Amino acid sequence: TGKRFSVNMISAISNRGHLQFMLMGAGLNSEVFKIFLERMIKYSERKIFFITDNHPSHKTKKLNEWLEQNKDKIEALFIPPYSPELNPQEYPGQDLKTNVVGKKRAINKEQLKKNINDFMGKRKKDRPQVKKYFNHKHAKYAA
Repeated sequence: TGKRFSVNMISAISNRGHLQFMLMGAGLNSEVFKIFLERMIKYSERKIFFITDNHPSHKTKKLNEWLEQNKDKIEALFIPPYSPELNPQEYPGQDLKTNVVGKKRAINKEQLKKNINDFMGKRKKDRPQVKKYFNHKHAKYAA
């Protein structure tokens, strides 16, 4: 028992072993999601096909308009509702929870942020490990 705290994070992986992540001060909304997608576009040399779930922030009118304006750079592909196992992005989150939250108990929110940044920074440099997230039987379609 003890004080509980949390940190919100958004991340994306590619079947080529690339990982991007961003810690957020609050929950995910369409504006934060758009900022994250803009960062992805900025660092990509080719069109991005982004597999995502049906979170409300991913389907707003404003975001759909932005996606339409940027369709030459990015396209959202939605998995069926209630199918997290089909989202390759779920696996880095599980990895993070197992290896950071479960093994390194943070004593405050700042330490938790540091632990997450350290772990995700290491994963970002380990492209073979990121590629392995696509080895899960339900995510192989995206490899």
